[in-house]
Amino acid sequence: MVAGSRRTDFPTDIERLLLRVAANQAAIGLQEARRSGDQKRVAEVLERRVAERTSKLTAVNEELRRSQAYLDEAQRLSHTGSFGWRVSNGEIIWSEETFRIFQYDRTTIPTVELILQRVHPDDAALVRETIERASQDGKDFEHEFAW
Repeated sequence: MVAGSRRTDFPTDIERLLLRVAANQAAIGLQEARRSGDQKRVAEVLERRVAERTSKLTAVNEELRRSQAYLDEAQRLSHTGSFGWRVSNGEIIWSEETFRIFQYDRTTIPTVELILQRVHPDDAALVRETIERASQDGKDFEHEFAW
């Protein structure tokens, strides 16, 4: 900041103080403008990244929906059901075809007891053993039954 005057006594102590305050205010304003510009650029970069990730997630979700539709159709055509079981909280998830195979309404909440009700008596001991082992080990398991 530059200041000048034709007066010979320029600047007085008060004018010098006022000029310093004005210079400081100008410097602060410039810093804020620079910071605001930086913040705007950062916000634009973040917005682009969010848009890119949203686009990728949308594509992945669409592919997942398509894969699920193919799986559902394959299970329907082959009369093959599938299910998942979160042993930690007991939640059991059945495919549409599993509901049909077990002859339960889609609104029925799957439970281990419901599964055991549909298992042939000759297989019941093996199924119970498999369920017990899975619930105690907490590890992934596979078990296949031919109906």
